[in-house]
Amino acid sequence: MTTHSPLAFTSVARHRHAAAALIRVGAAAVPALLLASAPSSVSATTPPPEPSAPIPTSAEFDEQTITIGFISPLTGPAAPAFASMEDGANAAVDYLNSGNARARGVTYELEVRDSGADPNRDVVIIREFLDAGVPMVLGDVGSTQGFIAEQAAINDGASTIAFTSSPSVNIWTEAGADRDFPWAFGITGDDHDFVQPVFDAAAALTENAHIAQISLDTGTAPTWRDRTEELAEQAGLELDTAEVSPTITDATAQLRDLQDSGADTLVVWAYGTSLQTILSNLDRVGWYPNVVALPDSSRQEILDSVPADVMDQVVAGPLAATFLSADGGEPSGVAAGFLGALSTITGRGAGEYTESDFSAAYSFDAILAFDAALAAAGVVDAAAVRDVLDGGLVVEGAMGPHDWIEDRAGFDGAATGIFDPQEPCNQGTCVAVEIGS
Repeated sequence: MTTHSPLAFTSVARHRHAAAALIRVGAAAVPALLLASAPSSVSATTPPPEPSAPIPTSAEFDEQTITIGFISPLTGPAAPAFASMEDGANAAVDYLNSGNARARGVTYELEVRDSGADPNRDVVIIREFLDAGVPMVLGDVGSTQGFIAEQAAINDGASTIAFTSSPSVNIWTEAGADRDFPWAFGITGDDHDFVQPVFDAAAALTENAHIAQISLDTGTAPTWRDRTEELAEQAGLELDTAEVSPTITDATAQLRDLQDSGADTLVVWAYGTSLQTILSNLDRVGWYPNVVALPDSSRQEILDSVPADVMDQVVAGPLAATFLSADGGEPSGVAAGFLGALSTITGRGAGEYTESDFSAAYSFDAILAFDAALAAAGVVDAAAVRDVLDGGLVVEGAMGPHDWIEDRAGFDGAATGIFDPQEPCNQGTCVAVEIGS
């Protein structure tokens, strides 16, 4: 059950340079693609850490209803990019309430609040959730600053487990039981995990060792921009950077400057309406570089509005490997169960999925993680649930396995890849691509 409280594709021909060809990945090649996207500090031969505890068995609870708070920008320029997150949270609640909860006897309900991506509003919302005794809050899923603001309010009040989909290192360097954000947990990995596969794609695409990036000037995007600058310096690549506001309606001036720099490859750290503006403006400028954009670039509104000459140069990512395949076929395992549950919320089934549906897995997996930790704790107590999450719990989600053993970010970025945003993802996976000579 959800309550809303008012507060305040067929095969697409591609044209790429021969030295930077876009290649559909055969089934045997997909793991190599994902390995190539791993952060450079991680050895390909280093085994993952052994979890100290297996996934727990179910536990019996007295019959009760537990409210999960959900905070997201339901309005404003960022809203389209995060709309699927609410669907994923609702799918998780329905999935758990349909007999799949590890915490047996518990019925979950979702209470949704609109932050408008305003940190001040986030603080008001989180305090209301704390006053109501809500044991888990998911979000603000669309505002890193909002989530950080919430942590200070949590520290000053009652405790609650706070999950976010933000990969910001500004959160994860401070998250931990004895750190500034003792109640913060992630589900998507950190900025280094997020940026690395995008940078790797851009570095492989450029023919003249000169790339450019255009970034939003607020939210998490500046951190992605800064990390890209670090990676470019380490790789010996020339990099030019431009910034825009999330509300921008004309980015032609910034794009002309980047075009004049001589870069042949562009990374776009934007989403929602700003991403649509940037991609459309490339055609107005008459610049058709290789483009590496976020997964939101596969949204139908963007595909419908951005000229094909631009979209033919775009690859997108990162996307969890569980939603990548050689041919865009059906997923398996928890990913398949997730899409089945999501279909009950959206009304869309196989043959109708889009990449934005896969973004819903962030919120789906976070709620499944809370349920598994609650079952292992055996008591509705945020501190006990936190101890379980910190103690080696591994949860198999739609995106793959999540754990919080080495840090609180919750996901290994090596398990992601790059995909073709023009190829249909409607069967449940997107078409993975390998970029190279």
